[in-house]
Amino acid sequence: MTKILAIDDMMADLISLKTFLQDAFPEAILYTETDGPKGIEMAIAKDPDVILLDILMPKIDGFEICRQLKEDKRVKDIPIIFITGINADKNIRIKALEVGAEAFVSKPIDVSELTAQIKAMVKIKQANQQKRDEKDRLATLVFERTRELEESQIHFKNLADSGQALIWTANLDKKCDYFNQPWLDFTGRTFEQEKNYGWTEGVHPDDLKRCIETFENAFDKREKFRMEYRLLHCSGDYKWIDDLGSPRYNSKGDFVGYIGHCLDITESKNLMENIIEAKEKAEKSNLLKTAFLNNISHEVRTPLNGILGFGSLLAEPGISAEEKERYFALMKSSSDRLINTITDYMNISLLVSGNLSVHLAPVNISSIIEFSKNKFKELSSAKQLNFNFIVPGGSKELALKTDLDLIKIIIHHLLDNAIKFTEKGDVSIGFITKEKSIEFFVKDTGSGIDREDQIQIFELFTQKNINESRVQQGSGLGLSIVKGILNLLGGNIRVESVNGSGSTFYFSLPFKMEDSKALEDIQFEPVQKTEKLPVVLAVDDEETNSIYIEAVLRKYTSKIIKAVNGKEAVDICRNNPDISIVLMDIKMPVMNGFEATSIIKSFRKDLPIIAVTAYAMAEDEKIALDAGCDDYLAKPFTYSRLIEKVRKYTS
Repeated sequence: MTKILAIDDMMADLISLKTFLQDAFPEAILYTETDGPKGIEMAIAKDPDVILLDILMPKIDGFEICRQLKEDKRVKDIPIIFITGINADKNIRIKALEVGAEAFVSKPIDVSELTAQIKAMVKIKQANQQKRDEKDRLATLVFERTRELEESQIHFKNLADSGQALIWTANLDKKCDYFNQPWLDFTGRTFEQEKNYGWTEGVHPDDLKRCIETFENAFDKREKFRMEYRLLHCSGDYKWIDDLGSPRYNSKGDFVGYIGHCLDITESKNLMENIIEAKEKAEKSNLLKTAFLNNISHEVRTPLNGILGFGSLLAEPGISAEEKERYFALMKSSSDRLINTITDYMNISLLVSGNLSVHLAPVNISSIIEFSKNKFKELSSAKQLNFNFIVPGGSKELALKTDLDLIKIIIHHLLDNAIKFTEKGDVSIGFITKEKSIEFFVKDTGSGIDREDQIQIFELFTQKNINESRVQQGSGLGLSIVKGILNLLGGNIRVESVNGSGSTFYFSLPFKMEDSKALEDIQFEPVQKTEKLPVVLAVDDEETNSIYIEAVLRKYTSKIIKAVNGKEAVDICRNNPDISIVLMDIKMPVMNGFEATSIIKSFRKDLPIIAVTAYAMAEDEKIALDAGCDDYLAKPFTYSRLIEKVRKYTS
């Protein structure tokens, strides 16, 4: 049964830790102590499998407690994990290791990390105990049999060959004159090959000098020694062994050489290395996550500051028309930036959770290029950059079977990055056709990317220069989103870049010539024209949204009717046949917009219904249209966009 001792002067921390330990290790025996010296006494009395130790303690601190425990041979092999809330900088960690601690966990405690650490330490304690018991057993057997049988070689050989320990002896001139059978089985060599200094041929070259020096220095001083080194196993792999050597005396008390026994500690050695590696990875991941969360805060708070700040300035008296225009422009820029940031977080959430759906349909490649022109030509012109389109001849009729909305997200992030990180020169987009794929590329003459960064920029919680002084805005998720979407579409992405000389991102998508033949132009039904101003039903449970819609459409409608939930909307549509169009929110009390749309369409099939919602992902638009809505408008929206949608169905 596992025994755990927790030493912390804060009773509240002990109670919290005890609760966690009872959940994680329900069958373990838990000991707690708030006093350092008493904690040492308890460790000696209870012999726990692992000790959890705070640093800041009255009387003596955690470092001194650890030092005393490690100096006491009764408890020195008990693994110690420091758990502390103080700033765990490099010096603190070094000091913890110097006094003998095996691990270090910072508060607030990562439950999974501490659980893994405790389990690993318990295994190490058990392994050390087994090793110690085995060594003690062998040492006792060797001593007793040697004393009883004196110098009887036959009995000694039988005894030495009976265990798993690798046993050797050396004579007065430091040459090895005996190896037991387990040693020979381990190395796969004969006694003739191993005798004298032949055994050193199997020692790892990096360990050989230290190994011989330790052996010879102890031999000259007639002292016991202990060393770890790698020895070539018969399998061809090097194995770690723990070698303990002791001076050997005959029955008269004369020194006659050395005897040593070794145990294979490869498994425990690898386990410790894995723990250290996992700990380093966890620390690196935590640093990246912290920097990334700071970036999230920056990318949300900064545009909010612009929106709130310039909104307040607009309310000040005496603002000129030019200043108002400038403030409105800055508010819009901040709003666009906030929307892009939120959209990025939503996209990456859908990708990580596996909830981003793909809707494949033939897509004309020219529409992809046209999207790029319309959205980014103005942005590049604002920075006085040349915006180039490089397409092969005869490509107007080419089509891909893919998801156009997801392709637009990919293009958006790649071109946005290219323009953002290019101060002068060119930004280009184009494609080339291959046998089974079409490869798009986005090229710029910007700052470029270091080779070591090129491996990491597509990973989550990684952004170029995320810890450095920021000169560019952005969530840092764009390339992770691009890679995730391309995985869904069966494509791939790569980058070629030299720091200071620009970058080219290539992404390819599967292509079949028959997809081009399947492309059909989408035909819209002709819109019924009317001279009469429309009657609009605005359905939204948020009063602010209704007021905004009313203010925008006042000049373009004969009447605006309001409803605050889907049930009201259904009743109003039944009783008002003159309603021309419905602006339908989705998330509402009593009855949601999808259910209301379905009911309204059952008795007024031709009544246009536009979903006006904060569900702003590409997938949400498809859901709204599948539910029966005629069109979709994502919040937040501009007044011109709202007017355009209403006119599309009423004029």
